[in-house]
Amino acid sequence: MLFPRDREFSLWLFRERGTFRGWYVNLEERHVRGARTIDTRDGILDLWVPAETGEPQWKDEDELESAIVQGRVTADQAAQIRAEGERVVAERPWPTGWESFVSDPAWPVPRLPDGWVTP
Repeated sequence: MLFPRDREFSLWLFRERGTFRGWYVNLEERHVRGARTIDTRDGILDLWVPAETGEPQWKDEDELESAIVQGRVTADQAAQIRAEGERVVAERPWPTGWESFVSDPAWPVPRLPDGWVTP
């Protein structure tokens, strides 16, 4: 996952059995960076960009409409979320350079810092 500064989305890179499949644009509130965290809130509407075409596809438009009806977001907020998605589509921040990255199998498994709870 990549979290661009001062933007309202994160960009997730997906692989399946070692093959890069595409980018998922998760529209969300602007990120608030803490010492060890990134806080945000999901914007419901998202984009999927298949690697083979590079052409974005809207996801969850029906969920955003339902959220308006349910009063979870206003029509203005929904329009702002879509506008951010349109900006991302216009910018096309893919490819990122991370598409062929493979971690070194010799790297140790990361551990949570002291005081963090594990399930």
